[in-house]
Amino acid sequence: MFENLSVNPIEVKQDGQIVATANIYSVMTGGDMVEVNSLLKHMVRGGHPGDKSNSNGGMYFSGPKGNDRTKESLLLNKSSFPNDECYGIKGKTVFFNLVHSLEYFEFDELHCYSNLAKQLFEMFSPSSNERYKYEGNEHLYPFSISKEQYKAVEHAINSSSKYISAETFSGSFAGQSFDNQKGNYQSVDWISWLVHIVPLLIAPFCPPDCKDAISALCHGLQVSLQWCITPEDLYDIKTSFSTWFNYLNKCLVQKMISRTVFLANMHLLLHVPSIIRRMGLLRCLSLRSMERGIGKLKRAIFNYLKLSGMVTFEKEEKERSALAKPIYLEHPLEEGLPQLWGPFASSYNTEELRQKIDLGKSKIASYVTGTWALAMLNYIARRESCPTPSFPSHFFGQEMIIAPKLWCDNTVYSSDLPMRSNKNTTKKGEYIMFSATKRNALKKVETRYYFARILFFFSFQYNSDGPGSHFCFAELAQSQEAACSNTAIPTVSFVKVGTRDHVIFDACVIETLVGLVYRPKRDVLTELSSHQMVIRPEVAFKKDMRKVLGTPSDLIFFK
Repeated sequence: MFENLSVNPIEVKQDGQIVATANIYSVMTGGDMVEVNSLLKHMVRGGHPGDKSNSNGGMYFSGPKGNDRTKESLLLNKSSFPNDECYGIKGKTVFFNLVHSLEYFEFDELHCYSNLAKQLFEMFSPSSNERYKYEGNEHLYPFSISKEQYKAVEHAINSSSKYISAETFSGSFAGQSFDNQKGNYQSVDWISWLVHIVPLLIAPFCPPDCKDAISALCHGLQVSLQWCITPEDLYDIKTSFSTWFNYLNKCLVQKMISRTVFLANMHLLLHVPSIIRRMGLLRCLSLRSMERGIGKLKRAIFNYLKLSGMVTFEKEEKERSALAKPIYLEHPLEEGLPQLWGPFASSYNTEELRQKIDLGKSKIASYVTGTWALAMLNYIARRESCPTPSFPSHFFGQEMIIAPKLWCDNTVYSSDLPMRSNKNTTKKGEYIMFSATKRNALKKVETRYYFARILFFFSFQYNSDGPGSHFCFAELAQSQEAACSNTAIPTVSFVKVGTRDHVIFDACVIETLVGLVYRPKRDVLTELSSHQMVIRPEVAFKKDMRKVLGTPSDLIFFK
């Protein structure tokens, strides 16, 4: 079909007249690996179309990456290579006249990485990891996790769900039982589980060298999924995967694992750096976009049911209508900068706030006014490098709008404000990472990163002659540091009972949403650590967060 459309264009007519023509070319094809192999008439299970099979018996791919196949070998042009080097392809395929390069067969991270996650789940699960053990050396298997440890991980995940936003974890953040692989996870959930949960909660139960290899694998996967990848990132991906495969190969030589670990999806990781280099970002090649097509089908079914009168959707339509047109306030400087999103809780005249502060009573958006004033004094001290800050006269008499949400860089940040009045939720304001500058011992200005929980957003004119900006009022983490077991993972703690430190900063310095995950104590698995580990969507943390994390005392001068 595509071959015909590339020669005979589609004609678009209006009132019998041709108004447009279009030739259609098949640039690449992708899909479930089983179906692609079937279309290729490829009888060997698994394997990347651009690689000579390193399999033994057509199933397992231990050893280094093989040589790339030629285009002719994929299409079974027998004049170009000996008949006994067909690599399992049994006949001429539908792609014969379409393929123009090896990159025609795209790499789909959605199915590859989610299937890889399921394999890792099996490798860890005490009820399904027997097939990966070396017969006779089962006691040497390095990925063994006991049932008690798995239950502790499940408990930690479930206890952390209220600290996780939908942006941080793409779908269902729920613990998986060790004997229930299917569970309630979709493909995107499995990828998030592999990238976030495995290095944080599961890897620490493994031997040290195994833990380091798992952490390298998960780090490489997360970097490969970024929307921006530099040459340094590409090298990072390659070295991370090399660390993982070097460990697996060592285990194989020492008869600690079976060759069954080296399934096709595992083997495909060896190709990821070259795929990104030659084809672009994995997210741009992903079949995730097909999910949008599924969404369109669902909407078509919805509209049919609505028109037919078979089902009524009045309640859903009202809710959707309320969400469709958010009330927002543009940034006073320019479009594209953070927007305040309503419904706006209230507005305050700052002259009234001063009177409330002087009287030592009342609240601002249900928070004690004095805590906001103290946070603002700390902000002035930081910004002006002033040890004895005071409120300038222009701070008073202006209108300050309080907002529950903020939009920035295609992300909506939700504060604690609407959740304080909702008794049906245990969630609080979302957690974020933001940046601030400080001077080091040599008086050099450095950027450091901090974690906080959003309380509310507000508009404010800081300079008397400036346009103003949008700010965030937040609860600052009590402590933050890089984890001892993995310096790429920040850990934080927030005050549970007692005095909390509050901070104000410009919304433009918000870096990303984050989620907080509890970890079980090593000595008492039924108890959770007081510190929580931090996860972030889209972009991986730096390998050594000790170099970029600040300390909360950098931002707090007065209490």
